[in-house]
Amino acid sequence: MPRIGFPRALPSAQAVLFTAFRAVGAMNEGTIEVQSLRTSERKTLVRGAHHGTFVQSGHLLYLRQKMLYVAPMDLKRLELTGPAVPVVEEVARYSTASAGPDP
Repeated sequence: MPRIGFPRALPSAQAVLFTAFRAVGAMNEGTIEVQSLRTSERKTLVRGAHHGTFVQSGHLLYLRQKMLYVAPMDLKRLELTGPAVPVVEEVARYSTASAGPDP
């Protein structure tokens, strides 16, 4: 059964964004998902990613490997509306289970 992590309420307060993953430490195999609080419908937005965050510009930011990506997102339809673009390389991610950055 997948684990759920990093939940974030979307500005509409009608949905929650989160990472689903199978095992601790397997973040790069995770999926960024969104679930409507009104209908309980759940959608996968991105595979092989983690730490999704919606920003006011109407974009989804997320990590894949050590790269930060940005993709346009329609908040009403709860879906991505265009391709993701890499924006920052070599992003360090700290695990709560360790004292330093993940390899």
